[in-house]
Amino acid sequence: MCANSNGFLSFSTEDDSSSQSKVSLELNPVGSLQELCIARRCPIPNYTFPVEKLKKYKAEFRVVCSISIYKCSGIGISKQEAKNQAAYLMYKQIEKLTSEDFKQIWKNEYEYKDEIYNDPSLIQNHELLHGIKFSKLALSHESVTHLKSFFDSGAPKTTYLQKIKKNSTASDTLNTILKIEDIILKCLTVSFNSGKVEVMMQVNTIPVIVISGSGKSVPDAQESAARVILSYFKSKLNIQ
Repeated sequence: MCANSNGFLSFSTEDDSSSQSKVSLELNPVGSLQELCIARRCPIPNYTFPVEKLKKYKAEFRVVCSISIYKCSGIGISKQEAKNQAAYLMYKQIEKLTSEDFKQIWKNEYEYKDEIYNDPSLIQNHELLHGIKFSKLALSHESVTHLKSFFDSGAPKTTYLQKIKKNSTASDTLNTILKIEDIILKCLTVSFNSGKVEVMMQVNTIPVIVISGSGKSVPDAQESAARVILSYFKSKLNIQ
């Protein structure tokens, strides 16, 4: 079953995509959903496992797949089966959304975070607190120093800078900055095609940053995506 914040939605199970995409969806619904989110520039799906009492005569698991206001539930005799079902249903829902629907998704993302930010009780009790950065993009002096050092953009030659590893990779620099700022990074490997690897990175700033990177290996693809994110930080902070 699939629902948004206003209630349950019904939709057809007809698949209008190519037969190859249909086979991929049937075999790997979780991976197919991730690829669809990349293509549509949609937030990465979040999977939760509600704690429920199992039926005495049959063990069942339930998984809820969430993307903004949209939620799909999957049920199975294993967690993976339930997750696959939830991902499949979400895929069918997301592929039908229009450009206006996606605008509403991002609008709800902003309003949702603003609501939490302005309500201390929600901040205290919200289970996703540690995955959300509530302020606009504004890095600390320490993070900016790391960023400037990476790009060699006129960072002051201080004793502190001498402790920063020279020739740090983009991945190392990004991880250091996100650790300082307490920002969550999600990185998923989404495809291996003809010796090429593609990964998707999501940084939970406001706005949420979703970047894909590719390379000959997973580290190469991660490095590519990390460099793009650092370049975005540099641009937003007007670092020359």
